[in-house]
Amino acid sequence: MPWFKVDDNLAFHAKAVAAGNPALGLWVRAGSWAAQQLTDGFVPTHMLAALGTKQQAERLVAVGLWDRTEGGYAFHEWDERQPSRADVEAERAAAKERMRKAREAKKQATQGASSQVSEPRSGDVRPNSRRSAPEVRVTPTRPDPTRPDPIEDGEPASAGSQVAAIASPAATLALFTTEPTAQSLVGEWIDHCDQRPPGRVVGQVAKELKTLLDEGIEPERVRAALAEWNRKGLHPSTLASVVHEIGNRAPAAKGQQATNDLFDRAMARAIAKESA
Repeated sequence: MPWFKVDDNLAFHAKAVAAGNPALGLWVRAGSWAAQQLTDGFVPTHMLAALGTKQQAERLVAVGLWDRTEGGYAFHEWDERQPSRADVEAERAAAKERMRKAREAKKQATQGASSQVSEPRSGDVRPNSRRSAPEVRVTPTRPDPTRPDPIEDGEPASAGSQVAAIASPAATLALFTTEPTAQSLVGEWIDHCDQRPPGRVVGQVAKELKTLLDEGIEPERVRAALAEWNRKGLHPSTLASVVHEIGNRAPAAKGQQATNDLFDRAMARAIAKESA
């Protein structure tokens, strides 16, 4: 947006005093309009009815603030005191190009980060043959081993098994060897998607995950929330709400367990007393 520039000496400049306040009001309003419309200081006659009067315009000509020209009036020495149309358009084009380059650089950075965490598994990496944890079990008979069934042998799906449902074999093995990062979690999520999500969505998810981890929230809690969020098909901005929801399940379960333990001890005392 161009600006119509007014010198700080205008108030008591000889030409301004000679023109008078009514004519000077036309000068200011017309200058603002000319800067907005990029007319290089030209004010057509038909605009006088909206900005001022012909008498005021002639007064500006008389004191040397305006020049009379074909079809209207022109600001005196506009090109020396105000930005030209060519200058404004060149600056707009330069700003547009800077924005294009910034967006392209951001897009390439996002794609580069995603490709680093989605590389195929090295031949030196082997799955856990002992299957010491249910989260790393792999069923060879399944046509797609990168998507294990969250329910195996009739056992209910736990948060850990939901995490395994979105992890590739390499990412699943990394679960027990390195602490998860925002990039590694994004890679696990992308591996689970049938088609690669748009770069803008990947960037939003990565930003949300980094914010959660930077707050000190446990990585496993974030991973479990990511699995549930992916299953529900929610917007990236809801990830924090899912983390909160999962975090509040544990206290409820512990409270219920404490109640069950108290009931069991009371029953045991009652049976012992009856036996005595």
